[in-house]
Amino acid sequence: MSIKTWMAKGSMALNMMNGNQTQHRVPMNPHPRLGLLGNGEVIRDDYFVWDSPQAVCPITDKGMYRIIRQAPYLPGDVVWVREPGKVIDVKDYAEDGMDLVIEYKADGKGANIAVPTRLSDMWELKYKDRWPVPNWVSEHQGIPNGIFKEAARTFLKITGVRIERIQDISEEDAFAEGIRPLQDGCYRPVYPAFLFGPDRPSSSHCEQTAVKSFKTLWDSIYAGSWEKNSWVWVYEFERTDMPDGWLTQN
Repeated sequence: MSIKTWMAKGSMALNMMNGNQTQHRVPMNPHPRLGLLGNGEVIRDDYFVWDSPQAVCPITDKGMYRIIRQAPYLPGDVVWVREPGKVIDVKDYAEDGMDLVIEYKADGKGANIAVPTRLSDMWELKYKDRWPVPNWVSEHQGIPNGIFKEAARTFLKITGVRIERIQDISEEDAFAEGIRPLQDGCYRPVYPAFLFGPDRPSSSHCEQTAVKSFKTLWDSIYAGSWEKNSWVWVYEFERTDMPDGWLTQN
């Protein structure tokens, strides 16, 4: 088992935490070349292969080259969700360390997090002013690139991985991506009402099927990808507990 991380916007992080989302699609990078013949044959649980006469890879007994992709996240891996958050208060105990009061963007909830030694030691070396901390701490700003691992509150276990074209998504899969029907008969992503701005589609927007709603959401993140019918990794996951020894790992 490996422990890895996913970056997630506030709305997606909340869906994962609340169990509204149990699948996650990610564009393949690098993307397979055009004109492939194999369409993602599974050669092992965690490897996929295409045959291509153009690929610069070892030649096979078929007289073709092979492209091999291993999924970045494999069944059994545990993922912690790196979600947006900001510092809203600092409690400095001098020689006894420092706590940061963090507010999670997804739901506005807060948590007191003791600053880990690995961060405080780095700050002491890098910042030499009166208060040796970065601006996002002293000025109560958003944490760069999302929360640090000690503030993680959502852990997911990868239960399955496959590849497919993005347009192959089914209505059931769109539900697993967090799309739901509302009382007015429209389908929209499950976003809480307090999220505004680019992380939330217009409250007046809706679609007649879950797939169409997912397409709108996908296009807002990966412009042009749906029209190209890009290859994607499809990860299935479930909530899990914090791994043993998590807070003591580097």
